[in-house]
Amino acid sequence: MVSRTLSARTAFAAVGLLCAGFVSASPAATVTYDFTGATTGYTLTKDFTSGLGNPLLTVSANTVSTDGSVVTPVTSYGVGQWSGLGLGIKNSSTDNSHTIDGYGLNDLLVLAFSSSVTFLSATFTYAGVLNNSFDDFAFFASPTNDGSVAGDMIFSSEDIIGTNGTGYYNFTTGAYGGTYFGQFFGIGAIFDAVYQECVRYRYGNCKEWNSYTVFDSFKLASVTVDYTPPQTTPEVPLPAGLVLMLSALAGLSFFNRSKSKAAA
Repeated sequence: MVSRTLSARTAFAAVGLLCAGFVSASPAATVTYDFTGATTGYTLTKDFTSGLGNPLLTVSANTVSTDGSVVTPVTSYGVGQWSGLGLGIKNSSTDNSHTIDGYGLNDLLVLAFSSSVTFLSATFTYAGVLNNSFDDFAFFASPTNDGSVAGDMIFSSEDIIGTNGTGYYNFTTGAYGGTYFGQFFGIGAIFDAVYQECVRYRYGNCKEWNSYTVFDSFKLASVTVDYTPPQTTPEVPLPAGLVLMLSALAGLSFFNRSKSKAAA
């Protein structure tokens, strides 16, 4: 009698596991946010979605100090999406381009996701459109929107070819690769340096030098992230055979209890 009772319990447990098998956890999803749609004008923030249920991405215009310690929101003009080549910033009336650049003030796009994500990659366009521009960018990552610096991501010159060149950076395998997880990220231009160039020689010696400044300049065309959707428990109808099995097990359990009482 004991063995029959244990068998019934074991069968019920097996059925429970079988039912549980019909409920699966939502897998992680890879999502790309594309910024190449052409619009005119500037806004302080822009919202982007990439499919139903994916995190909402809000991009805002900011400037950043060269050491990355101070992030200041832009209060006029803002994020631009001109030419259909990606996002740029106009931070003031004296900013003469709609790129992310280090000319005058250091531009910084802050990317705020509605839920935590892992930052995977980014694509760039329009590099080198300003005179004396370089092909580097700075990357910021923070679980909270405090503007802290995670490191400077170097965008190699081999990845950008000429004016309006395009480039790609993989944050998991690049020179500064790592796992960047959180809700707030930033891609900006903080490189600015003064160089001396000899413009007149005499007898092998330089007689006149010219100073010039180089800085970053590019547009952000897209970003790709991983995120895990909320766990869901879908309602799955039980197969007909499973219903019959449950009925049989219920009858067996009742029969065992009846015989146990009779024996007592």
